[in-house]
Amino acid sequence: MLKQKKILLLLVTVLIVWGIIGFQIFSYLNPEEEIFKEPSVATFKPIVKQAKETYVVKKHRRDPFLGKLLIQPKKIKKVIRKKEPINFPTIVFNGLVESNRKKTFVLTINGEQKIVKVGQVFKEVKLLKGTASEVLLSYKGKRKLYKKMR
Repeated sequence: MLKQKKILLLLVTVLIVWGIIGFQIFSYLNPEEEIFKEPSVATFKPIVKQAKETYVVKKHRRDPFLGKLLIQPKKIKKVIRKKEPINFPTIVFNGLVESNRKKTFVLTINGEQKIVKVGQVFKEVKLLKGTASEVLLSYKGKRKLYKKMR
């Protein structure tokens, strides 16, 4: 008996679902004709724009919590300094000394002679690169190429 009630309940549920699906298909295939009404004549009423209120924020001279006067920030004037041209010291490239694939260069800076390798600094002058005929030196951020003196 219990089995028959379940089958009957399942059968009723299936019939309801198929009935809803069938109704939707039928209403899609045979739509109701819409009755068009003549549009009513509407009167045009333009929207009147209201003037917006403007607000002005005033500077307060006192701190509302401490009651002290606020310190106005002082304007800082920028001092523009003209960059002075960098004058290289007196430099003479005397030559190249090469041994075991290591290159060292002979430089005379302000009358003082020194053997310098690539990347080495002597009297604020850095040797960046060099060949047998010329060297590239850097002094205070500026670069300059010097040729061998003969």
